[in-house]
Amino acid sequence: MFCGIYQGKPINHSLETTKVKRIVKEAVSAANLPPDEVEAFSSHSLRVGAAQELLRAGFDTAAIMRAGGCRSTNVLARYLEYPEHNVLEAL
Repeated sequence: MFCGIYQGKPINHSLETTKVKRIVKEAVSAANLPPDEVEAFSSHSLRVGAAQELLRAGFDTAAIMRAGGCRSTNVLARYLEYPEHNVLEAL
């Protein structure tokens, strides 16, 4: 999802997980959210949000699992288990 940038151009090298975590925290902080909400966000939030958006867009569970690297439907179900993240109710 993310790649490094060198002299303004993308390079074929994925970012370290610590860098992705920092990018997410900086982006959420820039949105001027309360500190407790900033703390709740992580790089994993991107994976959960992507799964929800793919489901909303009509992709089937197999496609969502492939896109997110999920190895079981149990993992995917956890991404969608909380009511505030339940896109099924919005369909």
